[in-house]
Amino acid sequence: MVLGMNVDFISREVLLGAPSTQWWRQLATAIAFGLTFATVLTLIVTPSALMLRANVAAWRDRRRDVKRDPGARSSQSAQRPLPEAAE
Repeated sequence: MVLGMNVDFISREVLLGAPSTQWWRQLATAIAFGLTFATVLTLIVTPSALMLRANVAAWRDRRRDVKRDPGARSSQSAQRPLPEAAE
């Protein structure tokens, strides 16, 4: 419908830009772009927002732990082994 193609099953004709397609073109365009927008929201924006929320919560928890015990961060980093250099 977005392309303006009319299929007549009785006379077995396919017409481009037929008068009957003018009624449906705007509705079909709105539906097609709405589905595209919803797909982008579902596959990209929603997971990104959820991940952002989790990252902010983890950052806030780490920051709160450092404020409670300021020496804990430096002692934890001193206890961690350093990664070995690739040879």
